Amino acid sequence: MNPSIWQVIRQALVVCAATALCYKSSGAQDKSAEYGKRSGPQYTVRVYHGTEIRALSYQIGSGERTPDQPQPWLLEQGSQVCVDVVNANPVKYTYALAQVIDTTTPVDQKLPDIASVIAAAFGGTAAGVASASKAMAPPGKGTQPGKAVPGNVQGEAAAPSLQWLQTYTDNLKTLAGDLDSAKAISRASDLPEPIGQSEEPTPGHGLRWAKSQLLAMPSATGRIAAATLEQTLSTWESDAKRDAAKAAQDAKLEGEARKNWDSMVGQTLSALASLGSAIRSDWNSIRDTFAKAEPTWRQCTTLGPNPLEVRLSIKANGSDKTRATGSSLLSIDLDPYYGWRSVESAPLAFAVYTPTAEALSLNAGRVERTDASFRVRAGVVLLTNISAFGPRHERSMGLMLGVGVLDASSTTAGKADVIVGPVYRLRDILGVGVGFSLSQRDRRKEQVAIGQPLPADIASIDQAVENRWLPGIVLALSLKGYKF
Repeated sequence: MNPSIWQVIRQALVVCAATALCYKSSGAQDKSAEYGKRSGPQYTVRVYHGTEIRALSYQIGSGERTPDQPQPWLLEQGSQVCVDVVNANPVKYTYALAQVIDTTTPVDQKLPDIASVIAAAFGGTAAGVASASKAMAPPGKGTQPGKAVPGNVQGEAAAPSLQWLQTYTDNLKTLAGDLDSAKAISRASDLPEPIGQSEEPTPGHGLRWAKSQLLAMPSATGRIAAATLEQTLSTWESDAKRDAAKAAQDAKLEGEARKNWDSMVGQTLSALASLGSAIRSDWNSIRDTFAKAEPTWRQCTTLGPNPLEVRLSIKANGSDKTRATGSSLLSIDLDPYYGWRSVESAPLAFAVYTPTAEALSLNAGRVERTDASFRVRAGVVLLTNISAFGPRHERSMGLMLGVGVLDASSTTAGKADVIVGPVYRLRDILGVGVGFSLSQRDRRKEQVAIGQPLPADIASIDQAVENRWLPGIVLALSLKGYKF
């Protein structure tokens, strides 16, 4: 006994749902987040960052358009819109498209002056150096560092020499000068390169020139870019400590005078060592930040189903700036339309009406005919989109070419269906088509008559039918599928 029509429809829906799940699990089903990345076109806006933002060109695929392209842009849903800043300086500025992305931290920090460090160690003034040296001398002895008091008698001591301090500070001044040069290069990188920049960096302008100059900083022993700078700073400190102790010994400092001298030397060396460490730390920050920075900046956004305004914002990383900054320096209005593919495939559920199909049975030895003209099937379909319409091209008319691969019921006769016809589609959510079909169905043989016994040459009711390709009419529903 054939199942009821509702049983057949229910079974067909189960089969169709299973087919759709197979598409999804195999990755064939489209995902909105991946749609634009995989198949949507890409639009690039090339921007020059100077005292003002200037759009240089709009690149669509391999071609370019001039900056006066009217807005809003009507683009295919899933398209990628990218903004390229061709002369970016991420050391000095943070660039963002629709969201703020912190690319770096300020590197131009001010160091204390060497003279002020020494003065602080000697009581607050540079003149304190001489007075401290005088105070360290034994009572009634010489007053100039490193020299004997005029008229002194044999055995009188000289004030302790400060040559160790002079050597240490000279070395740090050279190092601080290198750092000042690096900072000057950093500041110059803020000056934008001219529009139409050549392959070679423009001297005194832009990130490319700054990177090349920082790579060429002095790297000899005791200079800012030396690989052994940390060890050199430690050596300078230990040498100064050794020479200061020798100066005290040569000056024959004893008792309270030696104690005061050692305290002064300790404070001075600590302050100078901290200064050297700060110079090295600042240089490392500048060097590493510029090494990681790229002279171009690019960020993209994918256009979804809703209108979108893309804004470029630029924020200065420090107080000194020469280029334009703001929260909406470039604004692009995007209006999406649905992007149809020429050919798509999808799972299919369809009902076939084949009026000449028959199912036979025997009743009291006579042949009876059971209506078998209608059945529901599941399969796959190729969809061609010929014409799109609607406010955002969300509707389409095309053609379908499908095959039935699964019977909705195991008791339904037939093996295959081929369908063709027009189809109306709403995005990739649902398609409805009406067309023609050729189906492999059973039909009684010519010698078999309804209401009569089987002919003598036919032994059973199964031999009373033959399988043929029969024409019919089809109503088809297509679901979300795969875009080529």
